[in-house]
Amino acid sequence: MRIKTRRIKLLLTAASLLFPLMARAQEENMETLFDVSHIMAYVVAMLLMGFFCLIFYNRLIVFRALDNRMRSRTQNMQLAMILSNSRLRVWLFNPDLRTYSLLSKDGNVQETYMPLDFSRFYERDDFERMRQDLTSIVHNHMKQTTIVVRGNASKYTSGPMDHTLEVTLRVFERNEEGRPTTIIGLERDITEEMKQQEHVDKLMMRYQTVFKSSDIDLIYYDKDGYLVDINEKACQTFGVKSRSALLSHKLTINDMDPFKDIDINTFAGYRLTSSFNIDQIRKSGQGKVPDITVSGKMIYDIVMNPIRNEQGVLIGLYTAGRDITEMVETFHRQKESTRRLSEATKSIENYVNNINYSLQTSQVRLMNYYPDRHVLEINSDLSHTQYKLTQVRCIGLVSEEHRRQARGLLRRMDRRENTQLNTAVRTIMKDKKGYRVWLTFNIFPILGKDGTVSHYFGMCRNTTEWMTTQQQLQEETAKALETERLKDAFLLNMSYEIRTPLNTVLGFAQLFGQEHDPADEPLFADEIKRNANTLLTLVNESLYLSRLDAHMIEMRPSDTDFPIVFDSYCRIGMNTLKPGVRYIIENPYEHLLMSIDEQWIGQIVQRLCTNAAFHTNEGFVRAKYEYHQGMLTISIDDSGNGVAKEVRSHMFDRFATDNEGNHCSSGLDLPIVKELTEQLGGSVECQSERGKGTTIWVNIPCEATSIEKKKEILPII
Repeated sequence: MRIKTRRIKLLLTAASLLFPLMARAQEENMETLFDVSHIMAYVVAMLLMGFFCLIFYNRLIVFRALDNRMRSRTQNMQLAMILSNSRLRVWLFNPDLRTYSLLSKDGNVQETYMPLDFSRFYERDDFERMRQDLTSIVHNHMKQTTIVVRGNASKYTSGPMDHTLEVTLRVFERNEEGRPTTIIGLERDITEEMKQQEHVDKLMMRYQTVFKSSDIDLIYYDKDGYLVDINEKACQTFGVKSRSALLSHKLTINDMDPFKDIDINTFAGYRLTSSFNIDQIRKSGQGKVPDITVSGKMIYDIVMNPIRNEQGVLIGLYTAGRDITEMVETFHRQKESTRRLSEATKSIENYVNNINYSLQTSQVRLMNYYPDRHVLEINSDLSHTQYKLTQVRCIGLVSEEHRRQARGLLRRMDRRENTQLNTAVRTIMKDKKGYRVWLTFNIFPILGKDGTVSHYFGMCRNTTEWMTTQQQLQEETAKALETERLKDAFLLNMSYEIRTPLNTVLGFAQLFGQEHDPADEPLFADEIKRNANTLLTLVNESLYLSRLDAHMIEMRPSDTDFPIVFDSYCRIGMNTLKPGVRYIIENPYEHLLMSIDEQWIGQIVQRLCTNAAFHTNEGFVRAKYEYHQGMLTISIDDSGNGVAKEVRSHMFDRFATDNEGNHCSSGLDLPIVKELTEQLGGSVECQSERGKGTTIWVNIPCEATSIEKKKEILPII
């Protein structure tokens, strides 16, 4: 103001000097205008005006400089006051010199930096963005701008860029053409504010997350009791169609009938579980409650708490609740179910006790088999396991004749066959009467969740008495049937085989009573004698075979030196060899002492040799044997006629015939050999081909007590 006042005074002084001169010039006549005195006066006046103008311009410049200095000093004082009383940092940017000047707290330039040095105080990308904004301000593209950058600590020293700075850029000075000559940068550290804001954002995010995703109903009222927020779970509970519509109705907590008496200002909070009617609440809301989809009664558990600040001023009211209608009803249903379950449990206990009593009195046991563990459990009652048996132990308790059956049953259960299994086995255990114990199993598969067999459950019954009775009945029946069959077979054999020689004897005997040549009588007598011998042989063989079938011939094993027995019986059997047929006896042992019935084994060897001699017309008959690992193998082969394939399967039938329909020897040699061998526990095999001879092997199990082989085997021919 003082500078403007001085300017006005200077103008008034110049006017006061010029106005008299101008008035004087007007009073003069125009005729004297070009008078020398007048010209001098005009010159003097003009010089005076120019002088006064120079003085005025000088004063104007001086006053303007003073004004600028005063204004700069005032701004510096104000800036110093701002810097000393705030957390601002100020720096100036000179576009012409491209320098940055840092101001101290008193407003003076503290230090000047080049762009490269100044950029070290900021993140590279942030400094580049700030440089672009400075360029835009210099070119008058913008007046001012505010950006957020990352920089170092409060002082401009090298350090980590761990502070957030808010920088405001604006024009500080311009030249006469209006071009910015100085740009000021006001820098404020907002690190703590950003952290607080981030903390608030996180809290708000957590609040929103908890509020919106909570499994309970959350409702918030402001300090005046107006509904401000409600989560989706509460909307679902009360069947609110539109959350925004509900909030726009300006509903208060006192509009709800259950809470109409609450004074929100003095409310201290409580927890309440009550039953209320939704339809009644809708009516009591006086149209403020929008359309809802639920109706009827609801049992609701709610917690209401006021929210106050540190000074105790009410901020709002927060409620958390949940619909426990279903839970209460479920509780009542569970209570009723518990009562029914208790009654059912008592009934089941009585049923189990009855079953256990039945199991104990009937000697029936329950069983479980687990394929995963291969363990069989035997239970004496429904809750007590009496035995746990492994597979090896199970097989060991079964008698020899049923072990294969038991193994098959266990394998089927290990394969998890989905079928009912029934079997009866005899064990090595004995009951009080001394009988072997029979166990009958009825087993059922139990399926798991995946549809496969998880284990097996069944019953194990002691059927010893019944099975023993059945077995005795079967044995007696078999004996009766066998006796009947033997009788029928004997009669059948006699009727067919004895009739032929008997008719021959009768026929030749009748010839003696008729006219005949006396020279033929010796022939008649020979035929009668030969057929009578044949008839006697058939009768003896038939009786012997019948006795074998009836197991009436007892085997008497004794220590026998088999090489001697074999050689002697071979020779007896080969007495019937036809002329030109060689016999070979291969005896590889010096001594072979074994426990066996000499008569039975001799009968086998003799009859095989007799059969081979009967069917061999030329060539040889060879007999040999070998003992190996408890098995005696006798082999009789010949170069006889042999039999066709279709006849071979009937060679051991009784009264079998050869290819021409003739009996094989007496017709009973091979059946007797087969019966003797089988009763000795052995087997008979045959290999024969038409025109290439026959080989018969007999395998008899026996144990040798002394073995001595010959050093050199020489066949007997």
